Amino acid sequence: RRGVVALWGRKRRSPNAAMMRIILDRDHTCRYPGCGRTRHLHTHHVTWWSRGGDTHPDNLILLCSTHHRALHHGAFSITTHALQHFTFHRTDGTEILTAPTQHTPNGWTPAPIPHDAVVPINPGKLDLGYTTEVLYAIWDHRQREQRTTELAHAA
Repeated sequence: RRGVVALWGRKRRSPNAAMMRIILDRDHTCRYPGCGRTRHLHTHHVTWWSRGGDTHPDNLILLCSTHHRALHHGAFSITTHALQHFTFHRTDGTEILTAPTQHTPNGWTPAPIPHDAVVPINPGKLDLGYTTEVLYAIWDHRQREQRTTELAHAA
């Protein structure tokens, strides 16, 4: 009657705002090993609600939409070990561990930034429509230049 309910059990399927804060504070990102996405996250019942799972932090985990769909399609499974500890398993039952850190190959150097590159100042949000138009215009211009050059060489 007093305070915020953070453990719903079987009374409610969806976690309330207080429980979501607990789960977000714990997980921060998609919990699939090596993923780390922070957008389009879903709260998933490890023991599915339809199979008697509770709405409790020990049974809830954050997954990005890609891994949530993959889980429901049987690409992997999750096991809960209480105290909000989870392990991920392949279809053959072997545990999926966190991906190893990637290193750059020996001798690799990044491509230099051209001296005439434009660095935007406070660019704001990307306007995808405008960007597409500019890229098409550049492509179209280069195609016309190439045709002109080919015609000049052919003559």
